[in-house]
This record gives sequence, C-alpha cells and structure tokens, in this order.
Amino acid sequence: MATFEIILGFLSGLILLIILGWIFSFKTKGIVRIILNTVVGAIVLVLLNVLGVATIAVNPLNAVIIGFFGVFGVLGVWLITMFL
Repeated sequence: MATFEIILGFLSGLILLIILGWIFSFKTKGIVRIILNTVVGAIVLVLLNVLGVATIAVNPLNAVIIGFFGVFGVLGVWLITMFL
C-alpha cells in the first residue's frame, strides 16, 4: 500500500508542477485576464443566487472554471448543477 501512495503522491506533484508551469508561461496580460474573468464569474454567481435564477455554490473551483471559460463556464456550471 505504501508504494501506491508514493506513486500517487509523485503523480500528483508532477501534475501540479505541469499546471503551475503552464500558468506561469502566460504573459502578464493573460494572467490578468484570467483573474478578471474569475472575479467577474464570482460576481455573476452571486447575482444568479440573489436573483433566484439558480442556486450555484460560490467556491474557488466554480470561479476558476468561469474564469477560464467565461460565459460558457457560467452556462456549464449551471447545467452541471441542474442535472447532477
């Protein structure tokens, strides 16, 4: 069992390193755009919850999904919460 945990930890660290390398390879304009989209996405989620249109949890995962995909991210998160 310990070997499995070591391999899983190694693979998790490798995936995290690849993701961080990919994020840091962005230019400053791209990072600012993702951060801005994430903030706007969180605001849209709060507005949807306040207006009663949908009850979608405002959490970092949903905000990042919306930050990467924009309006399609909002629709995707909303559809996932509706059907799951």
